[in-house]
Amino acid sequence: MGWLLSRIQARDIRQHLELLAPHLEEAGRRQTDPDLVVTNGLSMARTREEATTRFQNSMFTRRMDVVSEVSSPGSGTALKPSEDMTKHFVGTADDVIE
Repeated sequence: MGWLLSRIQARDIRQHLELLAPHLEEAGRRQTDPDLVVTNGLSMARTREEATTRFQNSMFTRRMDVVSEVSSPGSGTALKPSEDMTKHFVGTADDVIE
């Protein structure tokens, strides 16, 4: 059993697990049963600008935006998932390491 989390900060995983806990208990599972996979975008280049352009023009960003709209139609969020760079690793190698 697994759970694929997209566009989530590591610090927020516990909160999401707490929301899942009652459903796991109802199914006779423990909170430690699911394997967790967190997906975030990665784009590295010699400059931050080049990495950002590559990221924004990738298939990954278009897919994220489509999935977000299908999952939460008309949610009215200020940014599309592909525009929220706080949840992705984009920039130079030093930026990504930081």
